[in-house]
Amino acid sequence: MAWNVHVVIDTHSAAELASGVTTLKTFATGFPGVTPTVHDTCRTGEQTAYLKQWCTDNSAIYSRHVGTFKKMELIYQDILRRSTSDTVIMSGDNVFYEDMRSVEVPRFF
Repeated sequence: MAWNVHVVIDTHSAAELASGVTTLKTFATGFPGVTPTVHDTCRTGEQTAYLKQWCTDNSAIYSRHVGTFKKMELIYQDILRRSTSDTVIMSGDNVFYEDMRSVEVPRFF
């Protein structure tokens, strides 16, 4: 199964950033070899700088959301509406302990 992975990061302060990006820190464990799309709600400068650097270092796709699209539920809806393949959408606070690529799931997981 080809994975189309979207990670939405939405922290409200620099203090939340460490726990708000655990999905990215453990992403290589959960989805090795998969290129994610990282969605940034641009709430803090620290978050934006961290995500841009992480995407550059890991060859990920960076997507910036401003204005009314800062709401996570709107980002989720937009991803699902445009998706034509199997899609994984997650927030930034997930932790992966094993490879998830062999897990069979419905179209949206």
